[in-house]
Amino acid sequence: MLNRYISFVLRRPVTVLLILLIVTIILGTGIWKIKFDNSYDVMMPQKDSLYLFNEETKKIYGNLDNFIISTISSNKNLWSAGFFRDFDNLVTDLEEFKEYNESLETARLEKLNVYDKETKEKTLNSLVEYFNEDPAYQRAVKREFSKITSGSGSYSLEKVKIPDAVSEADSSVKNSDKKISRWEFRSFKKRMAFLNDLKKAQLIDDIISPLTGKDISGTNDTLQSVDIVDKDENGRRILPSDDKSFKVFKERLRKNPAFARGLFAEDKSGNITDFALVVKFINIKNHDDITRESWKIIQSYTDINSVIQGVPVINKYLSDYMNNDLINFLPPMFAVIILVFFLNFRSARGVFLPLATLVLSDIWVLGLMGHLGFKLTMLGVSLPALIVAVGSSYSIHVVNQYYIDIVKLKGMEKAEGLRISMSHISITVFLAALTTFLGFASLLTNQVTAIRDWGLFSALGVLVAVIISTSMIPAAMMLLSVPEGTGGEDKNDALRTDFADRFVSRVAGLSINNYGKVIVVTLILLLISIAGAMNMKVETSILSYFKENDYVRKSHRIIGDKLGGSFGTKIIIDSGTDDGVKDPEFLRTIDNIREWLQSEKISNELHVGRTDAFTDIIKTMNMAMNNDKPEFYKIPENKKDIMDYLEIYSGDDDNFDGRFDEFESYIDPGYRSALIFVKHNDGNKILGTEEFDRIHKSIDQYLRNNLDKKYSYSISGVPSIIVRLSGYVISGQANSLIFSLLTVVFIVIILFKNWKAGLLSMIPMSTAIIMNFGIMGWCGINLDYATSIIACLVIGIGVDDTIHFLNTYRHFMDEEHNIDRTITRTLKLSGKAIIYTSLALIFGFTVLTISNFKPIIFFGLLCASTMVTTTLGALIVLPAVIKATGADLSESRSNSLFWKIFNIGKLFAIEASENSADAKKE
Repeated sequence: MLNRYISFVLRRPVTVLLILLIVTIILGTGIWKIKFDNSYDVMMPQKDSLYLFNEETKKIYGNLDNFIISTISSNKNLWSAGFFRDFDNLVTDLEEFKEYNESLETARLEKLNVYDKETKEKTLNSLVEYFNEDPAYQRAVKREFSKITSGSGSYSLEKVKIPDAVSEADSSVKNSDKKISRWEFRSFKKRMAFLNDLKKAQLIDDIISPLTGKDISGTNDTLQSVDIVDKDENGRRILPSDDKSFKVFKERLRKNPAFARGLFAEDKSGNITDFALVVKFINIKNHDDITRESWKIIQSYTDINSVIQGVPVINKYLSDYMNNDLINFLPPMFAVIILVFFLNFRSARGVFLPLATLVLSDIWVLGLMGHLGFKLTMLGVSLPALIVAVGSSYSIHVVNQYYIDIVKLKGMEKAEGLRISMSHISITVFLAALTTFLGFASLLTNQVTAIRDWGLFSALGVLVAVIISTSMIPAAMMLLSVPEGTGGEDKNDALRTDFADRFVSRVAGLSINNYGKVIVVTLILLLISIAGAMNMKVETSILSYFKENDYVRKSHRIIGDKLGGSFGTKIIIDSGTDDGVKDPEFLRTIDNIREWLQSEKISNELHVGRTDAFTDIIKTMNMAMNNDKPEFYKIPENKKDIMDYLEIYSGDDDNFDGRFDEFESYIDPGYRSALIFVKHNDGNKILGTEEFDRIHKSIDQYLRNNLDKKYSYSISGVPSIIVRLSGYVISGQANSLIFSLLTVVFIVIILFKNWKAGLLSMIPMSTAIIMNFGIMGWCGINLDYATSIIACLVIGIGVDDTIHFLNTYRHFMDEEHNIDRTITRTLKLSGKAIIYTSLALIFGFTVLTISNFKPIIFFGLLCASTMVTTTLGALIVLPAVIKATGADLSESRSNSLFWKIFNIGKLFAIEASENSADAKKE
């Protein structure tokens, strides 16, 4: 079947190339459909019980992790009218995305169209002046025009200093009299229309800050929500502007204990240093657009210092870094591959044809992902580089065989010579690709969604690469003239005699003459690696993926120190009955848990920065009804008082679910369960999987031992997902490793019809895997969802060299009947191709070290090191073992039912093809 396909390619080379071009164009359009996704949703199994419970809590209490939190302070003077004016403008700009004013937004767009028609000489000054009666829109114009003229796209990565943030709007005031080009204005109008659609979606659920915050006032037997900052008759905030009003403002903030580290931060002396700004989003999966707009608004105020954090911000940075990695990986990757091709072949066709196959392979895989709606994850950005690295192996072997058989091509009809040459190497390449495909496909057994998707498309990438290389290269060679020169396996001209030939000669001597020492050294290294592997740790916390000095890591520490943290654990206490939350005994239970969590010893041990719960609201109500006396900031003694407070409280219930809006994050609609939100302050060390596991076990043990048996509890949140995900990483690693190893060994056995070949194939793979784990353990590299796939990758890719060696060895053994001569001849023929394919893989994976993510950096380094190990294993250790054992790799003569069913070698006609090729050479 394979021979017939090669014959078709050589008979219809133009047709084949046209088909490849058409498929490339069709699939290539899918690249523009690719979207990034880096949330835990793309990692956790969608049917996991903890994941489903966490999703259910989001429906009941809202997504408490869907917010961005920022410290707000002044570059000059926090207590000044100018700072409060800027802060108010910032909040006002954000509020436009919370409440959509359709008539206002429609009028703005119409006015913009009028300006476009009536103004010929458009400048930023005239554009801003045109909206002088609409300050909020003026500021939006400056921000968006800055975005257009700076040339930064939607995925631009803003560089932010800590704590002095660099404003993106600075450039908006430069060259403000410069004429706006037609292209710039058209792009600007599209952005303003996009903002209108974004506002219409009303993705901001709430904005919490000292300017928008509310307290509870109790007068004349009523409880009502009141603004911390008063408003005038037009609804505008009356900002503090002098010492007297600043003093009143401070007193209002300090009156309510719940506001400390919630609305403001203090230094050790008790001075307010920062205000908090929390932008809560509605419960949807994708917050990228609103996060970027919120980010841009906050950063546009140059006199305000802001440090921004939160899960949406982390996801924003992940997307930016992923986009940068995707762009930055490919140029150096292709440069490295071109260099390897040139060193190997020293010809234009030897560089261009393999390079073209790799470009097409990347386009096919990425385009297919886009068309099928798969999203690109942090791990997925390595796919293009992986396909280039792996695909180069197939191209090198095909082109290398072509140059070896140049003499044969000149001695016979071109099509027939190419058919014999390409059929011979294509069989070997297809068999190697089959094992690589199975190695990657084994990841489909992994329960981590992102790993499973990566396994799917890396496996498809292997198939695509081998199909294109065995189609495009023979077709192109058929159309091109045969180059001058001679070929053959004994060729010793400049093309062949290079460092690779010299290295192979030394390797042959080492394997044959010092095979015992080689085996002993290998065993020692394995023992050292096993000892190191025992020190490996699992890490699935996304924050740990960023570099130490990255903005995400720095901002996370600052937010933790000042405001308690940017995400946390959710503890849900079930009273067992409807309206049970209104029972003072239950509320005191909630407060007792919080007091335990916030006690000095426990808060340090469990890294508790702050807790929030419904009891804050009840205690505030009680204090308000008792003339704001601090001693009444506590849970009332009897249930009647609580029922009365809730009865006379005047609040809003916009969604009519039976809860006031400010209650929704902490109680369910039936007042049966209450949620405690525990923010974690990491301190100087990012909390990882082990720490979160310890924290949750401590909380679980306390609740199990101290919570009244009539109540029940559950724990969820991002930290819980992180801990659960680590279990899937470990089990997925073990399952896919065992599956891929057994599958590949079985394939080798039935390919060679010899069980010893299967055992021998395990030597380079097992050695590389164990050494990889040893390196990780000794170097402190964590097992995460990127590094956990390396073992399967090693099996999939590393076995290629082993198959090339074993297949060539058995073929020459039938002629030589001498182990030493056979090993020498095998290494001489296949060793050089193995070396150059390995160099392409090693240097290709090394390119991944320029990534912004630590797991991808380690992934690249470890893949490169394991490629070195598998190459040395195939060229040195494997021949040494064969020499020591005298293993017979000849085909089994058994006629058992098993071999009749699984005689794949006969199916692919390996021996027939090889003998045919060999006969032609003679």
